[in-house]
Amino acid sequence: MTSSDAWDVVVLGSGIAGLAGALAAHELGLRPIVLEKASTLGGGTVNSYGLIWVGQNHLAQAAGYSDTRDETIAYMRFLGAGSLDDDRMSTFVDRSPEALKFFEKCGIRFHVVRGVTDHYYGKSPGSHAIGRSVEVDLISGFDLGDWRDRVSTPDDVPSFVTAEEQIAWGGINSFSRWDQDLVRERQQQDLRGKGLGLISISSRCCAPAACRWSPINTWKALRSKTTE
Repeated sequence: MTSSDAWDVVVLGSGIAGLAGALAAHELGLRPIVLEKASTLGGGTVNSYGLIWVGQNHLAQAAGYSDTRDETIAYMRFLGAGSLDDDRMSTFVDRSPEALKFFEKCGIRFHVVRGVTDHYYGKSPGSHAIGRSVEVDLISGFDLGDWRDRVSTPDDVPSFVTAEEQIAWGGINSFSRWDQDLVRERQQQDLRGKGLGLISISSRCCAPAACRWSPINTWKALRSKTTE
């Protein structure tokens, strides 16, 4: 990056919020740049299970799980306990299904997580047993090419399985009973799910080789830029 470089959008941090913002900006015809102070990408997202909560989403509908706007709002009102900003809540309810479709079109594949209910399922109005929690499909780190080693990897999250699989297999406390041959195979293939998978596939979409736009730079680039 030189003093003559110009960017329409400057994103600080390469967690999923930063990468999603940069990818959206690119798709809208803007020139974004992501600045990350760490030596690798991912922020706190890579240490998470990467679950995304979206009411009345198209994946649930396609799988036969019904949901409505009124039910989604009722559940969020229960969660807010009277402290919700109605405008922001309505924006989230109405736009998050659109956002999910948008990022799917960018190349990020999601699926409904079976086995994860709304937290207060059965206790609150509008709660659902299935359909609102989604996660990314597994992706191989080798698919990232040169960007593979630029993504931070967690030490304590079994990212080679999806959250749905982990639940179906009895949870992390049942690891010794998981199919160890499959575990080794996936580790050898560097399969990535959960938060790591979300960052990996997002960074692939953001990489210059894939999208032909500004590279992801380090925090040093920002500091040098501001002192020139």
